[in-house]
Amino acid sequence: MRTNFLLLMMAAGLVVACEQQQDLGNNGGSSGTGPGADAGVSGGGNGGEPNAEAGLGGSGGVGPDAGVSGGGSGGSAGGPDAGVSGGGSGGIGGTSGGGGTGPDAGTAGGGGTGPDAGTAGVGGSGGGPAIVCMGEQVRGIAVDDTFLYCTRSDGVVAMGKTGSLLDPNTPSVNYVVIEAQAMGVALDSANVYLSRHQVLYGPTYYGVINASPKANAGMWSFKEMYVGNYENPYDPHPFHSACGIVADADALYWSSDHGIIKGAKSIPDGGAPYSNDYTVLAQEFLCSSTWESPNAIAQDDASVYWVQDTKVMKVLKAGGASAQVASASSPLVSLHVFGGQVFYTEAGAGASDGNVWRAPVNGGSATLVASGQARPYGIAADGVYVYWTNNGSCGAEDGALMRSAVAGGAAEVVQPGQKCPKALVIDQTSVFWAANSPAQPQYDFVYRIAK
Repeated sequence: MRTNFLLLMMAAGLVVACEQQQDLGNNGGSSGTGPGADAGVSGGGNGGEPNAEAGLGGSGGVGPDAGVSGGGSGGSAGGPDAGVSGGGSGGIGGTSGGGGTGPDAGTAGGGGTGPDAGTAGVGGSGGGPAIVCMGEQVRGIAVDDTFLYCTRSDGVVAMGKTGSLLDPNTPSVNYVVIEAQAMGVALDSANVYLSRHQVLYGPTYYGVINASPKANAGMWSFKEMYVGNYENPYDPHPFHSACGIVADADALYWSSDHGIIKGAKSIPDGGAPYSNDYTVLAQEFLCSSTWESPNAIAQDDASVYWVQDTKVMKVLKAGGASAQVASASSPLVSLHVFGGQVFYTEAGAGASDGNVWRAPVNGGSATLVASGQARPYGIAADGVYVYWTNNGSCGAEDGALMRSAVAGGAAEVVQPGQKCPKALVIDQTSVFWAANSPAQPQYDFVYRIAK
């Protein structure tokens, strides 16, 4: 199945860098014997390279009165199951090498031998994030119990969310669907829903909503559910673009250039290829001809929420007047609703004056979660932490995955060195976010790291 996935990616114009997909790291070389009676530091070689299963660290050097002659450290491992990446044994009287890094930490090296045995090496630390998905212009991501779904400029991909794209042993099922202009993605127990930004029908561009059953093996068969009222150009509420999308048990809700729209979830099974049976819940919001954030819409059981310039807005799913929930002094980017609170990011006017906020969904004073942030973008929250991405300059690896306790406290850097990280989702155990590849800037990666 992995071979089929890679062939499909290549057919879609994507090339996975082969040098990033190594099977095994090399074992570290043994160090030389230290010269003289008082040997200096003569450490063993390092183990495997990043994104490979770690090799064992080399053993430390020997000498009559060896100084610290530590074994080499095990290499890091990019896959979710790094296996044993043990540090090398210490030299005679020396200190043993440390365990390798990886999401599952390597085993610590044994202590050195001799009358004054060296100290045992420490276990390896948890490693860097795994890469779950890749593509050009990753915009929206969503997860269910098994898969991560990411939209790209050419469609949507689903990968086993606990696996790694760079680990050839990852058991996963992979789909590639060519649906141009894919923007947001929403899920329910049975189906995958896509919002497509602007698709040319005749002489005019329209927003499109597509759907496919999850159960379709291999290549999905997406049907067009809604097409901006293409058949009735005189309708007062056509939508010419579609951005973010969410789903509940009864309906779909998406943002468009003509407002927040509600539509039934029935997938066409023949006859008319799409429906015009939708309702405009709120007309204030404008999803323009530019690529708006698909994370700028959220929901709870009763309402749909969205960001509109400097305001957080909501409208009842059953219909009614829209209402302002919160506001800020500069444009808002993304939002997430959890536990009766709406969490949202404010970009800021400069390079490092963005803010992260939360406010009660039914109105009330907003609480500042973090200030002085470098262009915060995607956001998600659970009962313990608020997570967000800081874009940084988007020209260098100066962005970061951040978090702060919901109850209050200082902002923490979870993963530094990110290039223009944007969309973000969480599940019970992990954080997933999209960021630009430093080595291959034409691609974005979706990363996973444990909470």
